[in-house]
Amino acid sequence: MADRKHELFEAVVQNPNDAELSAELESLLREERDWAGLVQLFTLLAEKSEEPRAAAAYLRSAAEVSEAQLDDPRHAVELLNASLQSDETQLVATLSKMRALLTRMEEWDNLIEVSQYQAAQLTDPAELSALYQEIAQIYEEKVGDLEQAVGYYKAAFDTDQRAVDALVSAREIFKEYQNWEWVVQFLDMELQVTEESARRFELMKEMGLILQHHLQQDETARQCYEECLRIHPEDEQLRSALLSVGGTPPALKAPSAPPVKASVPAPSAPPVVVSAPVPSAPVPSAPPVVASAPVPSAPVPSAPPVVASAPVPSAPPVVPSAPVPSAPVPSAPVPSAPVPSAPPVVASAPVPSAPPVVASAPVPSAPVPSAPPVV
Repeated sequence: MADRKHELFEAVVQNPNDAELSAELESLLREERDWAGLVQLFTLLAEKSEEPRAAAAYLRSAAEVSEAQLDDPRHAVELLNASLQSDETQLVATLSKMRALLTRMEEWDNLIEVSQYQAAQLTDPAELSALYQEIAQIYEEKVGDLEQAVGYYKAAFDTDQRAVDALVSAREIFKEYQNWEWVVQFLDMELQVTEESARRFELMKEMGLILQHHLQQDETARQCYEECLRIHPEDEQLRSALLSVGGTPPALKAPSAPPVKASVPAPSAPPVVVSAPVPSAPVPSAPPVVASAPVPSAPVPSAPPVVASAPVPSAPPVVPSAPVPSAPVPSAPVPSAPVPSAPPVVASAPVPSAPPVVASAPVPSAPVPSAPPVV
């Protein structure tokens, strides 16, 4: 069997375009579970192929065997990297596979390089934003480069402004290092794209508290508190905070008295219907005795006369009771909170002249490498 494999390898080297020889050798190698030999065959066919896309397909097959059967992710990455230039139609899919393998190996620097190269190929804003967030998380959690992390979080939001979670992640970094000026700036970024009143309330409340207690900007804090109280005028913490910066909380509407329910008249008792008396049949008196005339015999009636009795009602008529009106209970009017047409003025908060400790560098743009990454 070993001799046959050797013969087939020699034949494929001499005639790599003979599909039958290649298929026979591949089948033999799989049958014997000779995975290293199979990788060697695919690599040989890629080198001998005159069609770039076919060569790339052979390299991807070799990478799959290296990963799945030989548990050699590093060699798989090298084979995938070699296939990048030969088939642009599979470029993004191949890069995604490389990123998965590099994550498994915890090769963070190579992972960032491959991710940046993949980002240069993407055109969909949502996909690109998601990839920027992944790069930011690698910088933050694996590499420890918070400056780059913040830059990529902001790039993710700038690419797709629905990615407000990227702003939240960046703010958490600034909060950890107490860079309150930049926390306010990133709060304002989210505020600019937020329409939901409940979320705007949370953002402005946090902004106002930071402006007052960490940046000592009472006037701008007052504007935030006033905007918040237009949404929730009953918030006691904000009413006290507004008083502490010289503002006047809005008056609260007194609750209206509950309506008085009208008493329901009790229904009168149904009338008593007296049945008509049933007349008794008259009892005839004895006939007079006439002496001179023969006494005629009294005719015997075949049946007594039927005396119609007055109908006795089986039940008294039902007298409908008066309908019980349901007393309307109007709810107390709830004042609608006006949604401010514009966010609070945060522009008055001076942007620090000195760059923040964490994110002093400008937001890095995604590099567009001229060639695939060298892994």
